[in-house]
Amino acid sequence: MTEVLVSIRLPSEMARELRKLAERRRYLDVSEALRDIIRQRWHRDEQPLLYELDRMRVELKQEMRILKQAVEGSR
Repeated sequence: MTEVLVSIRLPSEMARELRKLAERRRYLDVSEALRDIIRQRWHRDEQPLLYELDRMRVELKQEMRILKQAVEGSR
């Protein structure tokens, strides 16, 4: 795969938020976070049904985790 260098300008507030996001999600750097965001957006636009299924799968996992914690907490 050939790589292409892309340079972008971001408002300073957006750059700060992106750095925070990169730290929260444990990306190596801001570039990795941007690549992931672009990849997700591309996936959503290219195959909307698969994207929606993936999103629903993630939401179900989160809800199941919350329910499991609630059940374990009530014991």
